Amino acid sequence: MIAMIFFFYLEKMKTYLLVPFEEKDAVRSMGALWDSEKKLWYMDKPIEELQKYEILPLYVPFEDKDIIKEKGAKWDPDRKQWIIAKHSMNKFKEWLVPPKKKYVSIPYEKRDGVKSAGGKWDKESKLWYFENTIPKEFKSFVKPSF
Repeated sequence: MIAMIFFFYLEKMKTYLLVPFEEKDAVRSMGALWDSEKKLWYMDKPIEELQKYEILPLYVPFEDKDIIKEKGAKWDPDRKQWIIAKHSMNKFKEWLVPPKKKYVSIPYEKRDGVKSAGGKWDKESKLWYFENTIPKEFKSFVKPSF
């Protein structure tokens, strides 16, 4: 019984696709379906020809949003993140990897400077961090990765 339920669940899973308007008829003929609520194409079973349209998330700092949009990425309001189709990933390589947190141990008095330089507070570790690179003025406060 469990196997049947699991199989039924797998059958109903949707893999969303990012398809240019000009290619909508082609993907429809390959078996893609339209989700009118999300306004995205999807496949409910693996279809090899459609896999190049599978959605990949991007990790984009706010200041890069205009660059990303110009290159063709789309904002997904449900996921609250930028997305692209798998076949266009070469244009977006620098935004495919999630940013690595670089922690700094900052005295309380310097917290406003860290915040204005783009630092973020990690509630769990109770430390400030920067994503990918640390500004020069805070390099002396670097904590070893943990």
